[in-house]
Amino acid sequence: MLSLNEAQLAALEGLKFRRDLQRLGEVLAEAFPELPARLGERYPRLIEHGVQRARIHGLDHAVGVGRYLACCCAFGADFDSRPEQAWARPVLAAVESAPGLRIFQLGRRATEALRRMAAEGRVAAGLPASFEQALPRLDRALMPLGRIGRLLPPEWLQLGEPCDLAHVDLLPLAPVAWQHYRYEAGQWRRLPQPVQPSALRLPVPLAPDGSPGSAAREPQRVYTLAPGGEGVLRLQVRTELAACCDPEVHPRLSLQHAAGLRDWRGRHAHAVSLELAAPPAVDWPAPGKGLAAEGGVDWSRITVETCGLRSADAPIGDLGLDLGLLPATQWMMAWRREPGPSWSWPHRDPLPLPPPPRLHLERDGQAQAARLWQEGLQALDVQLATGLDRLAEAWAAVAGLEDARVEAEPRLLAGHAGLSWGWMADVRGALHPPVYRVVGQMELQACDLQLRLSGRLHSGAAISLLRLDCAGSVALRSLWGRERTGEDLLAALAPAQLAVGLPWVAELIPVARPEAGRLEAMAPVQGSLSLACGLRAHPGGVGLQWFARLELEPLRLVVEQSAPGGLTVCRTLELLPAMKLLDWSLG
Repeated sequence: MLSLNEAQLAALEGLKFRRDLQRLGEVLAEAFPELPARLGERYPRLIEHGVQRARIHGLDHAVGVGRYLACCCAFGADFDSRPEQAWARPVLAAVESAPGLRIFQLGRRATEALRRMAAEGRVAAGLPASFEQALPRLDRALMPLGRIGRLLPPEWLQLGEPCDLAHVDLLPLAPVAWQHYRYEAGQWRRLPQPVQPSALRLPVPLAPDGSPGSAAREPQRVYTLAPGGEGVLRLQVRTELAACCDPEVHPRLSLQHAAGLRDWRGRHAHAVSLELAAPPAVDWPAPGKGLAAEGGVDWSRITVETCGLRSADAPIGDLGLDLGLLPATQWMMAWRREPGPSWSWPHRDPLPLPPPPRLHLERDGQAQAARLWQEGLQALDVQLATGLDRLAEAWAAVAGLEDARVEAEPRLLAGHAGLSWGWMADVRGALHPPVYRVVGQMELQACDLQLRLSGRLHSGAAISLLRLDCAGSVALRSLWGRERTGEDLLAALAPAQLAVGLPWVAELIPVARPEAGRLEAMAPVQGSLSLACGLRAHPGGVGLQWFARLELEPLRLVVEQSAPGGLTVCRTLELLPAMKLLDWSLG
């Protein structure tokens, strides 16, 4: 492998630079034969000066330098600094454009300027035609040189006829009426969504002269919804060109998605009808997923290709579009629970349960199987009865307690509630991600609890009737939801849940003669009954779940026991340990 040091490399590049200057002079003399005769000995200086000026503008490819020198021949040296040739400055200043685009536009705008000058009699009538004919000859002869004075392999630039997009339209083919659920006037209704499917023209701002402006940028992502049921979006992609090099070749439209790659060319790509399948909506119950689990986006890639050449301003070029498809499926769950009966311990017969709850599950207006959900909702009462059974057993085991009894009216989550969820288009349009809309309604008596524990407590010779009461009534009423992109779902859930602590009240009533001694409570009962319920984030996956949790903190009571003879003793009665009475969830 040949290796060169910096000095050798510089020497070779200098040699190539001199040869490139010589070749530039030869090719330019062939295209404009009158120029060397008119300039004589100044002709080589014109070539060197033109190369330096072209480099200032970032033109170092031989084709670009050749076209710049051709403009110098037609308009005079330093033409780009003259006020009458102001058209050249924005073209040469667009250094971020592709080299081929700037070179193409330089030649096109120079030809247009010469035609105007010829029409005004300022140049010979035949100059515009001879200039336009000379450009292709210059390009063919200079393309093999590549970059002036560089040893890199030649870079072949894309030059030729204008060929670029004007715009691309996305139009829904099948009529679709997106709907969603909303709680109004005491019931859930299906209503039209605020945003309905409509045609989308990819934005191409116009310049003052009516041509597509240099600020034109295609969106990187477009989002749309597929109707429920079959989940297929029927879409037409229409392309319109500002100019075309070959109607059998351009535009080229391609679609890349899960089913593979398809493409269309020329006249077949002007209006292409597509059928795109959205990912299926998540059905419930699903392993690891709670209610209102979002699911994924199905992405397709649409590409429209042209040469990307314009006579003026920046081209659109190849337009790449990521189309995100989501199911428009909308779900609604509504349920109602009736208040339960009173319970007491000890009991002989099984505890009576409340009437079976009613639950309705709906998907896009169609009722869905709800038996499992109804059973899960009824499990709340079954689990609560089991938890209170354990409480009654623990109460009966308190040291020195006889005739232990428990009475309860544990009405939890009585009333009606509902939840709706599904993807909804952003009100700002298809260029913005859809929002996963989750809304809920609650009209619940979260807690209407009456709990009484009683029995005869023997402590030495003292016998007292001990009663512990815990009561509370708390409502959970709210309309809440997340209906805008960017809103935090957990923050929106705040009105949908509550947590309260219910205190206990103790009463000691002597049932023996005073001379036998007595017990007196010295302070309120230590410990409370904590309740949390409503709707929360699913702890084991994604989505939401209904929940209710009832926990007992350790119950202690500080008492003073008086004995015959005036002796008193203070001690703490350990009444009940910490206990989880209910931990229920649905979803």
